[in-house]
Amino acid sequence: MKKIPIVSREYKVMLEPKKFADLDEAVTQFWVDLCFFAHGNSRDAVQTSALQLTKEREIIFLDSPDHELRLLHGHVLRRRQTCGGKIAEYTLKMRGVDRYVAAGADVAAAKKVKHEQKLEEDLLLLSNDHGRSLIQHSRFSHSGVAIVKSSRNTPTDVSAAARLFPGLKQLPWSEKKRKQIPLCVVNDFRPHERVYRGAEFVFGENKGERVIAEVAVIVWTAGRAGEVIAAEFSFRYGNSRERYPAAAAEMAKDFFEATAQLSAWVRPAAPTKTAIAYGAGEK
Repeated sequence: MKKIPIVSREYKVMLEPKKFADLDEAVTQFWVDLCFFAHGNSRDAVQTSALQLTKEREIIFLDSPDHELRLLHGHVLRRRQTCGGKIAEYTLKMRGVDRYVAAGADVAAAKKVKHEQKLEEDLLLLSNDHGRSLIQHSRFSHSGVAIVKSSRNTPTDVSAAARLFPGLKQLPWSEKKRKQIPLCVVNDFRPHERVYRGAEFVFGENKGERVIAEVAVIVWTAGRAGEVIAAEFSFRYGNSRERYPAAAAEMAKDFFEATAQLSAWVRPAAPTKTAIAYGAGEK
């Protein structure tokens, strides 16, 4: 199998949702606190501008009533649409700790639709073996994206989803069975997503060893005006040939692990957005 390059590395940590009651003000305050923290904890991590609201989107996850796609086969199927937009973006993702298992999954979208495919490395903060500190751990995410008109019907069974993502036909179901497995909105969960971007960090001291990392804060609310369900901070940098300077990666790692000190904001142990969609954290 041809090696698929990791085209981006994204560092992700969940934030305390209660801090975001006043969204724009909270994002601004988080960014101020983060920049102050960055200057004290990284030799060359600098911001270029403030975070600003750039996108608002509606999100749903699709799975069988028993969540077979995710629980049995490790696939996550998501539909995302910019509010008021005429385009819908379907993503089929395989994510796990083994790079080659993730890369080997057939998540490619049908050639008849506009499509993208990429392998990414997600960096998370998890407890070390002794549970006394948080250190960086990798997960690998292989995703295919199908971009279609929003007027297109949302797939209502696995067979319909396989017309967007033919690799689903490789799962151990006959065509008859695929037609019999309904797809529904996971937990009838329909968060409203706000994406704040526009800021960057620079990691690396020397010109040939620097990477520019795009910063984002993503907030989910229950409907456009509802309570905050989840908030996530991330930064990412990429290279289509998987060329990542060790010095910059080390600096990014040190900074990322240090963010756990922002205890008023950062909640490393909180469930991820996808886990929340699937019911994690419910009482």
